[in-house]
Order: sequence, then structure tokens, then C-alpha cells
Amino acid sequence: MTCGKRDGCSGLMSDHVIIACDDLFIHISLLLTGLHVHGTMSDDLLGSTIIHIPKGKTANRTVSSNYSTIALSTILARYLIRLF
Repeated sequence: MTCGKRDGCSGLMSDHVIIACDDLFIHISLLLTGLHVHGTMSDDLLGSTIIHIPKGKTANRTVSSNYSTIALSTILARYLIRLF
């Protein structure tokens, strides 16, 4: 995980996970176990924020084809993806 990255909706940053104490990882494992046992997924983990980034500094910003779109998933979802 790269330092200084944030998600688009909850205000968490990757630094929160990187410098967290070991208790956080115990709670994350309990969360994963609960999700697996009950066969459900939290809407907070499934959500993402879509942002548009201009393709270049000189691009005409009034034309929609001059933008790239990216989706920012939650920090916890990114962490869980890295585990698998």
C-alpha cells in the first residue's frame, strides 16, 4: 500500500492502515470471517467514488472526451484485495 492515498467517501487514508497497531488486523480478520460466514458484503466495501481527470494540461476542458475516469474504492476494500 502506498502512503498518502485516500478513498473518495469515508476520509480514510492508506496511512491509517500502514501505521495501525496489530489490533486493527485482528478486527479486519474478524470482519472477513463474519462476512464469509454470513455470505454477505457491506455496502461500504462495495462502494467507490468516480472522479474525472483531464488527460493533459493543454487539453480543452469543455470537451468530455478529454477526460479519463477513475474509481476510488475504499481503503479497506483495497487492503482486502491485496490480501487475495
